[in-house]
Amino acid sequence: MLQAKAALKEAKAEFKELLRSEREAAKAAQAELKQALKREQALIKLVEEKGRVMQAYGDRWAKKQIAAIQAPAKKRQTGRRS
Repeated sequence: MLQAKAALKEAKAEFKELLRSEREAAKAAQAELKQALKREQALIKLVEEKGRVMQAYGDRWAKKQIAAIQAPAKKRQTGRRS
């Protein structure tokens, strides 16, 4: 009977140690996940900002090109009238 109690006590101690180590591993994994999610959000923000900047540049470039195309046509029209 004493051997059974000793074995039970030893099994409980092993289980507690295993449980503690698994909890530590879970905490570490949770911290890694949190950091990965922060990095992901930062990258998403960066990509969205880059997209906005590129869109704004493209819009300005298109306006400039349209103005360059229309400007000579306007000059020619005014030149023919006078």
